[in-house]
Amino acid sequence: APSSITTHVLTNLGALQQALGKTAEARESYFDALALAGKKHPPAPITDVKGRTRLPVSEPANSVFWAWEPVEGAGPVSIKYGATNLSTSTDLSNLVNKGEQLRVTTTTTTTAPAVDGMDVEGEGEGGTEQAVKLRLDVHSDAPLTATSIPLKSRCLCPIAVVDGTIERKVTKVRVIEETKTTVFNLAILQEELGEWYAALELFKALLVKFPSHTDAYLRIGSLYKRLGSHRKGLDYCQRAHKASPGDPTPLAMTGAMQISLAEERNEPQRLEIAKSAFEKIQKIDKKYISDPFANLSIGNLYYTNLHQSGEQYSRHLKWSNDYFRHVLTSHKANGFAANGVAMTLAEEGHLEQAKDIFGRVKTAAGDILPDAAVNLAHCHTIDKECLQAVKNYTSVLKKKHHGHDSELLLFIAHAHFRDKRHKEALRTLSRAIRIAPHDLVLWQDIACVQYDYAVTILNSDLQGVTALESLVTDMEAAKDYVETALALFRWILERKQASVAKAAASGGGGGGG
Repeated sequence: APSSITTHVLTNLGALQQALGKTAEARESYFDALALAGKKHPPAPITDVKGRTRLPVSEPANSVFWAWEPVEGAGPVSIKYGATNLSTSTDLSNLVNKGEQLRVTTTTTTTAPAVDGMDVEGEGEGGTEQAVKLRLDVHSDAPLTATSIPLKSRCLCPIAVVDGTIERKVTKVRVIEETKTTVFNLAILQEELGEWYAALELFKALLVKFPSHTDAYLRIGSLYKRLGSHRKGLDYCQRAHKASPGDPTPLAMTGAMQISLAEERNEPQRLEIAKSAFEKIQKIDKKYISDPFANLSIGNLYYTNLHQSGEQYSRHLKWSNDYFRHVLTSHKANGFAANGVAMTLAEEGHLEQAKDIFGRVKTAAGDILPDAAVNLAHCHTIDKECLQAVKNYTSVLKKKHHGHDSELLLFIAHAHFRDKRHKEALRTLSRAIRIAPHDLVLWQDIACVQYDYAVTILNSDLQGVTALESLVTDMEAAKDYVETALALFRWILERKQASVAKAAASGGGGGGG
């Protein structure tokens, strides 16, 4: 690259390409920036054990940070399955460092699989020559001897290595002030590309050098949540709060994560923890008393928990409305707050006012706030304006979920059911079950709709010759619907009883929790 091209220039180019969705070009620019920084600030030489630190980066997607280099002066090495030491033919105690990562390579001949009853000849006599590469971590405490290198864990390769060559992983790029932004941007890009573990190790490498990097903590927390490790996710959010106690973002993320867990795991007690996190935001500084995110979150918490608040129902509904209106006093164009106010109005039974606000928010916010369209559809369903409700639900389903969302399909089925369109309700529920076959509520709803459809058929007024001729067919259909519904009810009951028995058995086994 020309001398005028610097690490910062290449990083900014990568950021621009990333913003434009050109991920391959962005990755190349970040790699070029890091390679340039590696040449400008090379790591300490291999012989400088104290000055050289091992970078905790090993994912193939991050290969720009390291390379494999032969261990000069090393002879053949060997290792077998289950061994905790690498056997050496020459004394490597002064050539290999404790805690290093090594790679041992050998070739082995394997018999090729039969194809159509014939043996396929390999490159070597009797089979195919294949390269076997083992990545091994040198023990960080145990001493090296003249004939062996102690390993961090035992070898799990079933193929014995004899006369193998040895290489060491060498850091090519360090995480320093000059590369901090580049590494962070690359980590976000890896996250976007689905290389979550590659992103994780880059964020963690940043924290080794910059322990107060709040955004890295939060990114790790978010990634762990995606990976299903909610406890680790919350732990990193708490670390971010400790590193930057004046920043409201870690508390906001903690609250949002607790709300998500409360819904996913049906643990309403987490909502109180979430509320506490949002209230802490308002105590950080006076300016956060009117913070829209914190106020909206607390308002949503009170609203979500309404039907579990018992005698506090009316008070919590009022508080929910107050928090939403408080946001509107300082942020008049906030559609989320207006949507919240309309929700509380609908809960109080003021459907016309609620529909008016939902309609305005839907028109103003469009696809940015699909909840307004869904809530408007709820109001239409309550008012028995079912066709209009289905229209709104379907619009959101197509635009935001590409037709695949079991909850919205359930709403559509409910609207059809209220309008006595049983066949449409059953078709919609069938679509929902294909998306979420584990959801017993959907199966129960199908049984209820089938049973109600049978009752409707049996109670229908049959007039005229044509109706009388179809009486037998209708009765047979009603009978089938009743039998199917009863079979579903029995199956659901068995599933629930089995689930309760399993929970009781696991709880009474002494393990607990």
